[in-house]
Amino acid sequence: MPSWETHAYWCKQFGINPTIGRKTDQIIDDPKLIGHDWIRGNKSLFVAAVIFFYSVFGLDGVKAMLLHGILDYMCTLLREGFEKDEILWRNLAWVKFLGGKHKIQKIRKTFINNKQALNYVRNYCWNAWMMEFSPEKYVQAKEIIKSSEGILPEIMDIQKKAFLKALQQSLEGAYELAEELLRRAYEMHYVNVCKAKRCSADELIHVAKEVTKFVENHFDGIIETLRQDPHCKKEK
Repeated sequence: MPSWETHAYWCKQFGINPTIGRKTDQIIDDPKLIGHDWIRGNKSLFVAAVIFFYSVFGLDGVKAMLLHGILDYMCTLLREGFEKDEILWRNLAWVKFLGGKHKIQKIRKTFINNKQALNYVRNYCWNAWMMEFSPEKYVQAKEIIKSSEGILPEIMDIQKKAFLKALQQSLEGAYELAEELLRRAYEMHYVNVCKAKRCSADELIHVAKEVTKFVENHFDGIIETLRQDPHCKKEK
């Protein structure tokens, strides 16, 4: 994975508080917490990580977490010899689809070239974030769409309640996991809070958009920096 110097450099370029960036790097890379680079494990860990870093450092913490994950993922793909366009769309998709590996694999199978995949990811909406962090708002929007499709109101109501309950349970599970991680981090003297804070979906989406825009605007520079990092040298 990239050196902490590489992480610190791009945190500075993005305007993230260096103390927050350094602490975020330590928490993500410490294998004793849950595992090295645990934020890239799966969608559940991604969502819990967003809640965790928001609870500790606020929105800057979410920025630092996303940027750390992107740099690590880019480094992995560089070492494995992936083309630049694919590295870009995979990282944008990692953020937009909340770390969902299955979604990235599906995009790879669906599109015949990286240009098409990149355009798809760029143009796709941020529904995944709204669904996870604001289930009520997401379901309400879906209800309006279904109403226009002529679905019977009584059937739609049953579907809505079941779907909403499942989403709410998923979100509560993410908060429980985040609090478990906060307790561990507290015991390891990384953080001084143990209670997860509620996140605004709109604010989180705004931050995620900021991060992906920054990465796109500085993509060539990021790739060049990673190529110069001994930890990201291509596998032979």
